Amino acid sequence: MNITSGMKVRFHPIIGGKHDGNLYEVRCTGKLYGRDFAWLGSKTDPVDIRSRPCLCH
Repeated sequence: MNITSGMKVRFHPIIGGKHDGNLYEVRCTGKLYGRDFAWLGSKTDPVDIRSRPCLCH
């Protein structure tokens, strides 16, 4: 599934394995060091797109 700007997603960290229950809006997506990343609403650091198991419509 492709992640695009404006989608609402849940951030699910690889370490710890539990999401915080919040929905985040995808600000933008891009490549960083050859991997797909997304920048989420209130998160300051980009997140690896592979770390997201749950999309919310």
